[in-house]
Amino acid sequence: MLSSLPAATYQQWIGDESELARIHRHLSEGGGAPLFVTGIGGLGKTSFLREALVTWLEASPYKPDHLLWTTVVQPLVTLDSRLAAPRRRHTFDQLLADLGAQLGLQVNALPSNERKLQMLARALRGTSSIVVIDNVETPDEATMALSIVDALSSVAQVLVTTRYQILHSTGASIPVRELSEKHAHQLLRLEAARLQLGEVPEEVFANFYRLLGGHPHALKLAVAQLAHLPPDAALRGFQTHAASSQSLFHYIYETAWSLLSPAAQDVLLGLWVLPPQGAGWEDLRLAFQAGGGMMSDEELLSHVAELAALNLIQTTADHPITYSLHRLTYNYLSYKMGLREAATGDEADEQV
Repeated sequence: MLSSLPAATYQQWIGDESELARIHRHLSEGGGAPLFVTGIGGLGKTSFLREALVTWLEASPYKPDHLLWTTVVQPLVTLDSRLAAPRRRHTFDQLLADLGAQLGLQVNALPSNERKLQMLARALRGTSSIVVIDNVETPDEATMALSIVDALSSVAQVLVTTRYQILHSTGASIPVRELSEKHAHQLLRLEAARLQLGEVPEEVFANFYRLLGGHPHALKLAVAQLAHLPPDAALRGFQTHAASSQSLFHYIYETAWSLLSPAAQDVLLGLWVLPPQGAGWEDLRLAFQAGGGMMSDEELLSHVAELAALNLIQTTADHPITYSLHRLTYNYLSYKMGLREAATGDEADEQV
């Protein structure tokens, strides 16, 4: 059952356990009302819902017949919109095809999405099932999600993670917020230990929280840079660029980029084509080669370790290891690739 869930990209979930308990109660009550997990990007909605399902399944005598999980694939939205590069999102019929495939159904053979939803509902009727729609971000996607909710909530427990606020007459919402100072310090200590940074004074963690807030991804990127930078230098940079979250994230990524070797920079750019759900080693190597990169497995592994040490690539704790990129990392890579394209174009113009 747990194999139906996306691989965990965290070694230990950190957050308010009372929020997990809210999902546990919702699932245990079995009323079937849809549940919407909401919050801005990068707060860990997917990890939160995954952890809630794992802990509930481990503790509950109830085991659903089916646990379906489908993700709306995100496009690349760059830090500079002029350099935006498209990454196709799942269309409505692709989401339905994904759900159907998990039930062994070929729903694409049907002529309309309405018929596909009816087939899915028939397959789930009489079963105990959970359906997750992950990563809803836009009003159009909210409309897609609501169509699935309305068609399946009578035959399954439907859960949705969404950045876009969805209003539903019978649904409930659980917001995911930034980490508290206590939990932010816990995350920073955990990351410092994992990265073998030695003893980091609590005062440094307090200043990280003051400047970065409780955004988990920002904190993980920032603390990893202490392997290369003195705390005072890192904090000065954050302070200088703290005017907006976009400016701060851009600075954090630019600093991480500057700390990479040129070969590791090339590897990271090559992994731009890594699928959002992640990949094992063989598929990672193929993704890197598809991006035009060539090096031995030993060299590639060394540079992937360099990326992981700066939290620029996510790895699962369990084997076989799954490698993935955070969506904000995709965004940054799109920005860097746009700069390279522009530079290449300028060079070509000069040669003409």
